[in-house]
Amino acid sequence: ASGRWTSGVDAGPVEHGMNTAPSSPSEPDRPAPVISSAATHVLLIEDSPADVLLISALLGEEFNVTQVPGLREGIAAAAQASFDIVLLDLFLGDSRGLDTFAQLQTLHPELPILVMSGLDDEQVAESAVHDGAQDYLVKGQMDEVLLHRAVRYAIERKRVERALRDSEAFYQSLVENLPQFIYRKDAQSRFTFANRRFCTLLGKTLQEIIGR
Repeated sequence: ASGRWTSGVDAGPVEHGMNTAPSSPSEPDRPAPVISSAATHVLLIEDSPADVLLISALLGEEFNVTQVPGLREGIAAAAQASFDIVLLDLFLGDSRGLDTFAQLQTLHPELPILVMSGLDDEQVAESAVHDGAQDYLVKGQMDEVLLHRAVRYAIERKRVERALRDSEAFYQSLVENLPQFIYRKDAQSRFTFANRRFCTLLGKTLQEIIGR
């Protein structure tokens, strides 16, 4: 919506990076070490032994994988240990369909979740991503490159989401506590925001001001 602030703060771009050590001169053909994956802890919630073997093999030794067979165990594991990402089968013995994802996300919203299924269902995939899943993977179509990339991208997207939320929370807190009267209006000159000091000046709550 269009509008303006009476004052504002310019929160600069979020920057990140990773340095890797150069290869030893005596070993010119040695591949560069993979720093990010070695410390990546994956919670795999999957009840099919064959799929567990396949996914574990695709991930390889670069990832630290903890596997549990059901949603109940997965929720408990996520509460007891720190994980970087969850690989979640939507169809488990104790939960089936998108509700499986919804339950886990509600209890652990801080975790990036990649949902998996043996079904190549575009509608389910779109619904899962719309509801907050980082990606939807079809088990029969996964290979090592695709899975590694999906895991890395999911973790990075979640990191950026957290950074944005933290930045917005900081900005909101700053605006709320400034001594100036700050408000914002839309194109129809209706209030869309007012800080605490402005509300106090009018003797109204924010809810009473919004939309007027």
